[in-house]
Amino acid sequence: MDKSTYKSIPITVIDDEESFCDIINRFLSARGFSVTTFTDADAALEHIKQTHPDIVLTDMRMPSHSGFDILQASLAVNPGAKVIIITGNGDIPDCVKAMELGATNYIEKPWEAKELIKMVECAAQNVHGIRESTRIIKAEAIGLSGQSAVIEAVRERIRKVAPTDMTILITGESGTGKEVAAHALHELSKRKGHAFVAINCAGIPANLLESELFGYEKGAFTGAVATKKGLFEVADKGTLFLDEIGEMPYDLQAKMLRVLQDFKIQRVGGLSSIKVDLRIIAATNKDLKAEVRANRFRDDLYQRLNVIPINMPPLRHRPEDIELLAQIFLRKAAVDIGKGEDDLRISDEAMAFLKAYEFPGNVRKLQSMIMRAVALCTGNVIEICDLNDNPSDITLQAISVAQLEGKKTKEKQDDSTLSGDSSISSDINFKQARESWEHKFFTHVIQKAQGNMTRAAEIAGISRRNLYEKLERLGIKTRDENKDDDE
Repeated sequence: MDKSTYKSIPITVIDDEESFCDIINRFLSARGFSVTTFTDADAALEHIKQTHPDIVLTDMRMPSHSGFDILQASLAVNPGAKVIIITGNGDIPDCVKAMELGATNYIEKPWEAKELIKMVECAAQNVHGIRESTRIIKAEAIGLSGQSAVIEAVRERIRKVAPTDMTILITGESGTGKEVAAHALHELSKRKGHAFVAINCAGIPANLLESELFGYEKGAFTGAVATKKGLFEVADKGTLFLDEIGEMPYDLQAKMLRVLQDFKIQRVGGLSSIKVDLRIIAATNKDLKAEVRANRFRDDLYQRLNVIPINMPPLRHRPEDIELLAQIFLRKAAVDIGKGEDDLRISDEAMAFLKAYEFPGNVRKLQSMIMRAVALCTGNVIEICDLNDNPSDITLQAISVAQLEGKKTKEKQDDSTLSGDSSISSDINFKQARESWEHKFFTHVIQKAQGNMTRAAEIAGISRRNLYEKLERLGIKTRDENKDDDE
């Protein structure tokens, strides 16, 4: 962690000796920390209540309050606070008790600068980790979780362009999170206090889409018994999200173009123009350039929409995010069924499969798979067979792809005999069929690894311990065991 990160982590130092506070302040400030010192414990307690500091260094014995009082107050307002106790009396039992009550560490006076700085930096790294987890959770709430470079680039672009009022075109396959990106843009904009209105252009019949967007006057057509505002007016001062803009009828695109030019609309059957103040975000899973070439989408409208493009990457282009996303969805699904966040886990084999899977439905597909697995699993561990409502298919697919943590290799052709085997009888149940396939799979893996168990575990995408457990359950003997039998 560099000094720029330290600056965002406030430290409160409390000691009745002013000279001690000054020395600590100099040491920590020189390393980029933001330090506030107090020689009066009452003032320090009020400061803690108001600012909820992340790191607190406090003397154990002071005239009006003890280190226990500071510890209790700090954790009451900030349960994640890191409190370091400083004692000058060698009172180790009190320090140990403080740690049992939640203190992070303690140090005795006279302290060495290196030791104290190491403690504070360790606490700062811990705080930074908590903040990063919180950031990820917040990102997850808007569907943008992940640590890959591609998704971070998306988040960075959203942060940059959200404060503007420029029109944005979000592209990407189905399930990549286009609407959640649109929500993020709205929430980070100056319009966040106003309406976010979304409409799926593919979900409204062509003959109704115009009146849905622009509204209509009373008597404009049969059934128009009263004037109705369209979504352009409903979204005034806010954001209008036009999902699947590529499905908008060609003749309506011309009217849409006029809105983007002067932000004036005219209701169906109306004679006057109405000024609207809104931001427009559009999204599509189509290649609009190809649609323009095919004369199905207006080029001038495309240019107006594509002021700032944002492309949502497919999940297969960010495989390093799969485990994080799966764990987030797992925790949410566990809570939804009344379990604790950490009550369920995903087995090594199932995670290897997820990392290998191409996810045609992207993040949405991953989420649905985890939700289904949580509902179907009989224990506390998600296995491959739990990841689909058609387990036999997914098991066969997992056997063909769960190699080297699920990564495809040139050896795929050599493994084709596994997925092409049709010797399993249709008269046996799924558990028996799975065991039969697992026996073939792990036998094949051991042969490929030439008996090297570390290599075999890598190929299978599981730990050595898990591999040995699998082999014992399936009755597959290793080279070493065979030697013992011969002897």
